[in-house]
Parts: sequence; structure tokens; C-alpha cells
Amino acid sequence: MKQLATVAAIGLLALSACQSNEKPAQEQQQKLHDATKEELVQAVAERDELLELLGDITTDVQEVKRLENVLSASNGMSETPDRRQQVQNDIAAIQQALQQRRERLAELEAKLEKSNTSNEKLRSTIAALRKQIDDQSVQITSLTNNLAEAKTQVTQLTTVNDSLATTVSNVSSELEETQAKNVDMTNEMNTVYFVIATDKELKEHGIIHKKKVLLGDYDKNFFTTADKRHLTTLPLRTKKKVEIMTPVPNGSYAITRGADEMWTLNITDPARFWSLSPYLVVKVK
Repeated sequence: MKQLATVAAIGLLALSACQSNEKPAQEQQQKLHDATKEELVQAVAERDELLELLGDITTDVQEVKRLENVLSASNGMSETPDRRQQVQNDIAAIQQALQQRRERLAELEAKLEKSNTSNEKLRSTIAALRKQIDDQSVQITSLTNNLAEAKTQVTQLTTVNDSLATTVSNVSSELEETQAKNVDMTNEMNTVYFVIATDKELKEHGIIHKKKVLLGDYDKNFFTTADKRHLTTLPLRTKKKVEIMTPVPNGSYAITRGADEMWTLNITDPARFWSLSPYLVVKVK
């Protein structure tokens, strides 16, 4: 009986020892499971953050290309001040966004370095994203330079345009002045003077002197001014005989009497009639 009790005690001690050995093994396995799960969650989070960043950068690429198209279409020539300001604002916004993307990449890379997870694919993706950001920064710098260059060209063109406008204005003024002078000269060349008066009146005004016409000092204000281009008929307003005292070519005129018996001078060939003198003196006898 005593021997049976001893065997039972030994069995209980052995069972207790086995249970004690199994408990640390289970705890270690649970810790390993928890660690693996945590690393998996971290890896998924890093992947998701990279995917989100990739989407942001893709949007930036599209926006950069849109700005390139805007600048290419306008070529800096036809843009308005509002449109130029909008492009400048867009460029500044993209520059700020790129800086934020660069900082996020640096943070993500630092987390990856501290992580126990070794994922070369994530590292390669980070390197590719950094290159995209650098390329976009170069493009934005190029766009900024192009915009500044376009502004300089617009300023130069505006200056040239103002200069041309001034030149055109000056030329127009000179042309108008020349045309006015030409009109005055043409009018002067076509201006003629005539007088219809008695012998006594003509002598009083110095128009006839010793049977000579228009010699010495005569009264020019006694003459009537006319335009020979329009003067084709001259009513003499007298029934008495008349005589043309100034030289005029034969066949260039005719003197006729109307129904009221008044004489009328009809100039049939104005160019020939006034070719010898711009003055016409008609004496009423």
C-alpha cells in the first residue's frame, strides 16, 4: 500500500512538470503570432500610405502637364493678367504639394528603416516616387522660367507696340497735315478772281490804268473769289455791251443773251479759259 502511494506521488509530480513546460511554449508562440500580426498590419499600412502618395503624385503629374498645355497654347502672347495670376497660383500650389510629398516620403522611408519588415519592393517604390517628385520639381522650375520669359516677351512686345502706335500716330498726323496742305494747295491752284464793273469803277480801283489791265497797285479786294472747277456760268447782270479785258483763249467761252436780255458768260472749256490768267476782268460799256 505504501508503495502504491509513492508511485502515485511520482506520477503527479511528472504531470505537473509537463504542464509547467507547456505554458512558456504557448506564451512564446502567442507572442510570435502577435508580433507577426503587428508587422503585417504595419506593412499593409505602409503599402496603403505609399498607394495614397502614388495617387497624389499622379494627380500632380496631370496638373503639371495641364499647366504646360496652358503655357504652350497661350505662348505668353494672348494671356490676360488674371490668367497669368491663376497660372502663378497653380505653380505655387504644386510646389508646396511637392514639398509635402517629399516630406511624407522621407517619413515613410524612416519608418521602413526602423521596421523589422524587409521589403525591397517598398524601397524600390519609394525610390521611384522620389524620382517622380524630383522630375516634377524640374518641370515646375521650367514652367516658372517659361512664364517669366513669356512675361518679358509680352513686356517687350508691349513696348514695341506702344512705339509702333506712336509712330503710326505721328505718321497719321503727318499724313493728315500733308493731305490738308495738298487740299489747300489744290484749292489755291483752282482759285480764280473775277470782277464785272464799268470803266470808271475799274479805274478807281486801279484795275485799268491807261488802257492797261492789272498793272501796278490794284485793289484785289474788289474782285470776287471763285473755284474754276465749279465756275462754268457767270451772269454779267447787264443789258449793256460787255468786253473781256483780260486775255482768254478764243473758243473757250461764249457770251449769250437770255430772255431777259441780260448777258451771261458761259465758260465751255475751263482749263483753257483760265490757262493764261487766274484773273477775269469784264468791263461794262
